[in-house]
Amino acid sequence: MKPIILTILVTALVLFTAASVKAARPIDHPGFVDLSFVDDYAGDDVKVEVNISGALLKLAGAVAANEDPDAADAIKNLEQITVRIVERSAGSNSEEFNKWVKDTQDKVRSKGWESIATVREDDENIGVYMLFSDTQISGVFVTVVNKDEAIFVNVVGDIDMDNLSKIGARFDIPGLENAMEDLEK
Repeated sequence: MKPIILTILVTALVLFTAASVKAARPIDHPGFVDLSFVDDYAGDDVKVEVNISGALLKLAGAVAANEDPDAADAIKNLEQITVRIVERSAGSNSEEFNKWVKDTQDKVRSKGWESIATVREDDENIGVYMLFSDTQISGVFVTVVNKDEAIFVNVVGDIDMDNLSKIGARFDIPGLENAMEDLEK
């Protein structure tokens, strides 16, 4: 009889754990931006694809705890970091490419994201968008476009504004490593 009870308990534990993991998927978080549109549009021109979530993000937080407790504190409430870097093909239509990026920015704004900063400098255009839930940031979406490439970054989780630059510096995320300085300008 004990093996049956043990089997039932283990099965219940596995089902409960699976349900908890499913409920906590980053895709269900309000700060999630589905970057599959980048893959669909750019195809082979996607040169860098980074997806950090779950156990890997927890591991990064644990490693950071030893080296930089402030960065570890910034990471602990994150659920996912996604980066896509798209290279402009030599024969690509620059006007069409820029329209695609602008349409992407407009789509994010239409879903309640606020444009926090836009920086136009030389041949570079940076857009920083945040989605707020009450007094906390639920997500950050960054676009960086220049003559060679477009970079899309989505940081998902409950983010403290003071920790934004720490997250950017820790993961070397373009547009976020100096986020607070850029916002203060």
